Amino acid sequence: MHSRRTVRLVHAPCFDTPVVVLWRKRRYRCREEAWAVGTFTEQVSDLFPPRGC
Repeated sequence: MHSRRTVRLVHAPCFDTPVVVLWRKRRYRCREEAWAVGTFTEQVSDLFPPRGC
């Protein structure tokens, strides 16, 4: 693991209370020289769908 980044997700209010999820997303680094992408982050699409859905 390379580091963590805090992501702030804001959802529709529930009973007039704002819903905010703070998620510490992990970032990984690939040590393979042949791979063009050096770092990537974890994706949890089941829990947090992509924007616009």
